[in-house]
Amino acid sequence: MYLEASEAWCFAEELSNKIINGVWSDVVKKLKQLNPMQSIYIFDLIVKNKMLNQSNIDSLVRVISNHLNDKDE
Repeated sequence: MYLEASEAWCFAEELSNKIINGVWSDVVKKLKQLNPMQSIYIFDLIVKNKMLNQSNIDSLVRVISNHLNDKDE
């Protein structure tokens, strides 16, 4: 899956909304669509644009870390 900048922004917003609403199963499904570098890029967009509070960012870090570890296996 290749992400254009505008698609990445929409993806980050959608992911942020799912995190805020606590729909973690959908967050995991969305992350599985991305390769590891794309996951990091989306995370960077979310953090730099302050789309989430610190607690949600911490939770997202755990989910992305698990996602990246799953890709390594």
